[in-house]
Amino acid sequence: MKKNGIDIFLENNNGVQVEEKNKKVFVSNCWGDDSFHFEFKNKATMSFLKTMVFPKDLFAIYHKDKSLYEFVFLPLPEKYTRSFDYVYQGKTFKL
Repeated sequence: MKKNGIDIFLENNNGVQVEEKNKKVFVSNCWGDDSFHFEFKNKATMSFLKTMVFPKDLFAIYHKDKSLYEFVFLPLPEKYTRSFDYVYQGKTFKL
């Protein structure tokens, strides 16, 4: 049987919860954090999630189809730069 996008997403993201309430779909517990959730109009709009992984040790989204990490940032005052070195598992990444 062919798996749908939500099933693949849940396999890739252990602990993430998907539930329907009031005709909307909520995705919660990303990164093991229940203080944040995504909200969708319906399951049909969620197929893109099947390529995403929320690594619990990074506040980021990994896009499997592009081999790309997307880090989640908060707004910073203008005097800060967004370029920095990030060390993960002994490797240094220039961001």
